[in-house]
Amino acid sequence: QTTAERREAILSTANVYLDGTAFNAYAFNIGDNNYIKLRDIAAAMDISVDYDAATGTIIIDTSAGYKA
Repeated sequence: QTTAERREAILSTANVYLDGTAFNAYAFNIGDNNYIKLRDIAAAMDISVDYDAATGTIIIDTSAGYKA
């Protein structure tokens, strides 16, 4: 059995780049790791991200464009 450890999420100052160009994304530093919202990455890459609540599945479709 494991015990969840409480960690603070701090807004990260890390720059995020796609093909050498910076893009806006909210990044959070938790336990010395940076976490970026998948939707921010999908928007920058113009790929589709969806969620199927019935199966608890994240769907990433690189053949479809991003929709907010």
